[in-house]
Amino acid sequence: RYSDNPGERRLIHYFYEPGSFIPVAQTVENRNLSLVREPSHENGYHIDRDPLWQHQPVAKPFNAIAWYQCDHLGTPMELTDQRGEIAWSATYQAWGLAKEKRTDSATRENIRNPL
Repeated sequence: RYSDNPGERRLIHYFYEPGSFIPVAQTVENRNLSLVREPSHENGYHIDRDPLWQHQPVAKPFNAIAWYQCDHLGTPMELTDQRGEIAWSATYQAWGLAKEKRTDSATRENIRNPL
């Protein structure tokens, strides 16, 4: 997920259990989304001039990482931060209405439940 609000530029990546929609982890990067320039094919296509083949990506560190604690149905119950502290938690009513709690560190690091 990408926030386009200039004051909140961030990339959020969600990781799920294989073959399911059960979340495992969430990472936050406070940076702009960078795209590779559009290729020009004025002189015909050649792989040596294609920006997608010339691009050398650089790994950027995450600003925050959080781990999901889910119930037996895969519903997120808690998110724990890098220090193992509960950053977000929820209790659910019978029809799914969630009562959420976020810590100050979760607010600072933009850790939130995507559901």
